[in-house]
Order: sequence, then C-alpha cells, then structure tokens
Amino acid sequence: MLNIKISDALKKIFYRNKAQHTYDLYIPFGRSCHCTMMLKNLNLRTCSMPFDWIIPYDYSIEPISERFALLENFELFFNKQDFSFYRDKVTCSGHYTVINNKYKFEIGHDFDINLSNEENLEKLKEKFIRRWQRMLEYIEKSDKVCFVYMVNTWTQNCATSHLDLDIVKENLDKLQKKFTNTQFNFIIFEHNAKMKRKRIKEEKITENITGYLSNHSYQANSEPLSDIISINKILSSYHLSNKFLNENQED
Repeated sequence: MLNIKISDALKKIFYRNKAQHTYDLYIPFGRSCHCTMMLKNLNLRTCSMPFDWIIPYDYSIEPISERFALLENFELFFNKQDFSFYRDKVTCSGHYTVINNKYKFEIGHDFDINLSNEENLEKLKEKFIRRWQRMLEYIEKSDKVCFVYMVNTWTQNCATSHLDLDIVKENLDKLQKKFTNTQFNFIIFEHNAKMKRKRIKEEKITENITGYLSNHSYQANSEPLSDIISINKILSSYHLSNKFLNENQED
C-alpha cells in the first residue's frame, strides 16, 4: 500500500500518463447507485446499464457473485417468484420498492405505483434486457473496459461482509476468455474513517485490479472533504476514449 499526501498524489497518481487510464467503457458495478452518479458527473458514462440503479437489499452483505452471474445472463433476474413487492414503501422518486430475494438486490426507481406488479415487472425486464445486451455489445467492441466499484461511508459502516477479491479475479479471468480482444480492469474505492483526511492509499492488487482507500463521507454537505472530492481527484486521471462518442444512449 502507498500512503502519500494529496500534494504528492497529484504528481504520482492523478496525473500519470493518460493512456494508462483511458478506457472505452466504464461499468458501474456496486455497491450502490452512487457509483453511477459519480461516473455520470465526471462524463465517464457511455450508456445506461443494468447495474446502474440496483443496490443490495441488505447493506451488510455484498452480492458480488450475483452481479457477475447477471452480467453473464441477466434474463435469470426476472422470475416473478423471486420477487417481493412493497407497494406501501415509496421511494424519493415516487416508485415503490421491490426486492429480488434470489439475487439480493433492491430496485427503488422503476416500479410505477399506478401499474400492477406484473406490468411493472414486464417493463423492467424489457428495459434491463435491452441495457444488458447493449452493454455486452459495447464490451465486444471495446479494447479496454474498466469496472468501477465504490464503497461510501454509510455502506462501509453497514457492511459485515466485504468485496471478495477471489470472486473478482475468477470472473475477470472468465470474461477475458470470453472476450479475448478486450482488456478488463477493476478499480475499487473504499472508505476508512481512521485515515487522515488528506491521504490516499493506492494498492495494485493484481495486474488488472487497483484499490484506492481514503477517508471520505457520502454526505458532501456535512463533510468538508467528501468522497465526491477525493474520488474526483483520483478519477481525474481516468478518461473515456472516443470509441463510442456518437453512440451515447440513456434509455
């Protein structure tokens, strides 16, 4: 692990050779929709993807195996008997909460209170399968793909199980064998409340997995140095290629 001040990090981490951190596609891969929001705000988002707005139904767990299983075949997600529907639990977006018990994910922004469970599930399936198929098409066309996994303060505090790196390694190897012309990388952002505010640790876990650790908070309005600041600084050395410049799709 490297333990360096921000001033040094700006020289040694954030402004490395741009080519080293240029990818054709960034895939938000957990733990929450916070990851997609960060990529979108930094113009690193190419298109809508099926993992954008789904979250673990219980933040004490980390369903990373389930994410990779759905990456391989998202059609497995839509067996009605796997779902619990909470029509009395309405989210900030005006939708009711639904949980897939088999895959351990909660969906909070897709189930219209004016439609039946069956109608909503059919619409969700159509949308998610479209996004999943498009994601696979983009992966197939890409030279370099980067998975992005972020843990913010409140998800870190709730977690009793953490990201299993062996599962990540195993599945990256499987993807590499399936998409032989594509290079896959996986970057991880984690929070440590015991770290000094202006420090960032970078760890090269494997050749294609990198971890970043810093002291940050999800609540930007209450913390002077939030994850929005620290993650933005780290991601300032990550760039999006022009491969899909004219193909941006948000549906």
